[in-house]
Parts: sequence; structure tokens; C-alpha cells
Amino acid sequence: MMEISQFFKDYGYIITVIIVPVGLWIGSIRYQNRQIRRNARLDLFLRLMAYRKTSTEHREWVIALNQIDVVFQDNQKVRDAWRNYFDSLNPKSQHFENANSFLLDMMSVIALSLGYKNLKQTDIDRVYVPHLFLSERAMKDMIQNEYLRNNLMSDGFSSSIDKEKYIQRLDYLIENSEPFTSDILKALKNVSCEKY
Repeated sequence: MMEISQFFKDYGYIITVIIVPVGLWIGSIRYQNRQIRRNARLDLFLRLMAYRKTSTEHREWVIALNQIDVVFQDNQKVRDAWRNYFDSLNPKSQHFENANSFLLDMMSVIALSLGYKNLKQTDIDRVYVPHLFLSERAMKDMIQNEYLRNNLMSDGFSSSIDKEKYIQRLDYLIENSEPFTSDILKALKNVSCEKY
């Protein structure tokens, strides 16, 4: 007993000077890591909230969705909700018509995991989109479609092509495009053939 107390008398100060700072250093690193993870989760959630009604129009939305598995890697509820929403985004999925419900579920699970207990799905679903934004988007779509139609209907800057050659070009593009692009081109073909 005497030897232990003598040991602490002799070496206690040295042990305290070395061990306490190391312990504090390890504790502060753990705290910083937790804060970094929380900030990453919060940043991801805020980006998802900001772009939640814009769907795939914004790259930020897609990037944020693709980061969920990494940022919430230790939260299985969030990852399951993301997986369900991801499944509902597939047009061939039986849940495609209910994609917004799955989005609200996912956002709600993320909000709860971050401590936002009073944020309801109705709050998450409510979003402000000024009429000007909708008008701008409609105008951009119209200009883009007209630009594509004009390019497909001409051989150069001044010479136009006949309807048959135009339809052949569209059919070629439809056949060699991804399914989503192909659907857009089919719609363009239907509209522009009426105008031709």
C-alpha cells in the first residue's frame, strides 16, 4: 500500500501533466468530429429543403440526394427512407405516382434525426415559388424546344429541309437516345409535325 501511494507521490504530477492534456485532446477531437458530421447533415438537409420542389432541374438537388448514404451512413432510418424515395423516382416503380409522399417521409425522417421535432410534413411540403420563376422556366423550355426544332429543320443557317427529312432526323434521334430524352423528342415530333 505504501509503495502505491509513494509511486503516486513521486510520479503523479508527471502522469497528470501528460495524461490529462492527451485525454482533453482526444475528447476535443471527438467533439469536433461530431460537430463536423452534424454540420454536414444539417447542410445536406438545408440543401434538400431549398431544392425540394425543383426536382431534377437543379444539380444541387441531385448532388444532395447522392450524398445521403455517405452523410447519414450510420442512420439506417434515413437511408431506408432515401432508398424508398429513390425507388419511387423510377417511372416503372409501382410507387412512382406517390413519389412526393416518399420525399416527405424522407425529409421528415431527416428532420427528426437532426432534432427538428416540430417540423411537420405539411411544413416540409409548403414551398414558395414566385410566378416569375415559373414564367422564366416556361420561357426557357419554349426557347430550347424552338431552337432544337429549328436546328433539326435546317441543313445550315439559311437552308431548310423538307418535312420527310425532318421526321427522319427526329426518328434517328429518338431511336438513339436515352428513354427520357426519347420521350421528349417524341413529344417535340408530335408538336412540330402539326406546325410543319
